[in-house]
Amino acid sequence: MNTQAAAVDPEAQAFSAKAVRRLFLVMLALLAAGAPVLWVRFGRGMGLSFIVGGLVSLLNFYWLKRILVSLADAVTGAGERRSPAGVIFRFVLRYLLIALVSYAIFKSSGMSLKGLCAGLSLPVGAVLFEAIYALYGGLRRGF
Repeated sequence: MNTQAAAVDPEAQAFSAKAVRRLFLVMLALLAAGAPVLWVRFGRGMGLSFIVGGLVSLLNFYWLKRILVSLADAVTGAGERRSPAGVIFRFVLRYLLIALVSYAIFKSSGMSLKGLCAGLSLPVGAVLFEAIYALYGGLRRGF
């Protein structure tokens, strides 16, 4: 059994880093494009709750990325050492933040809850765009 950490392909690592960056940027673009449309079509409550949901989603995505990097560094022994308690706290804090925002918006109106859910769903749209981008790149290169 080999106890050494497996070597990471630098090309695959660069592609992954670019994919994470694209996901974040697409989420920002979807938030910027969707907020005015929802605001005009459904009103201020829907627009604001979509923005709040989108911002929570972006923050959640950023924290999740940091947690995964921390876990990978802990497994490989690379990078700076982070407190396991801090990693767990941030992991739990993500869900606590979503629950608190959901409760606050739920208490204000039902329509706003739909906007929040739409904002929290930004990663779904971003992953769809990334899948299309990867498929296009694969087809262009002939798989």
